[in-house]
Amino acid sequence: MEEPKIIESYSEHVTSSPREKRRYTLALGLAGGAALLYLALMWALFFHKSAPSPNSAQQATAGSTTPAQITISSLGFVPQTTVIQKGTRVVWLNRDKIAHQVTLDLSRSTNNPPGFTPAHLSPGRSFSYIFKESGSFSYYDGLVPTGTKIQTLHGQVVVR
Repeated sequence: MEEPKIIESYSEHVTSSPREKRRYTLALGLAGGAALLYLALMWALFFHKSAPSPNSAQQATAGSTTPAQITISSLGFVPQTTVIQKGTRVVWLNRDKIAHQVTLDLSRSTNNPPGFTPAHLSPGRSFSYIFKESGSFSYYDGLVPTGTKIQTLHGQVVVR
């Protein structure tokens, strides 16, 4: 009876046939690819700058030449609350795939700013308004039917 051969390494074992060599090479390639994917994912998670949450507030300085921007997406208005000084321009930008309408909620606003009319925004379009009066101005998406679960598209501009 022949004595069993002791294999020192796995590579010695797979050198016995071309098919085994291909399997070994494929296994090494898959393991290396998985390791690279893991490293890329960890790098992205570590260095990724997250978007502001819908509940975070944005502040703009008085007379700022840089307007305060509110992005409209499937998540709603981001930021949901924007605090500005009088004379600051606010820009609503529709980054969603569907149209939205910025509509002032007079029942929740301190007053009705002159010249503020509902703005129908197709995807990629924007609307701006310069707030010249102090107060709290609530708005919502006028295209979302009332009484639905998706009626969460609302926001507020606070002018100091």
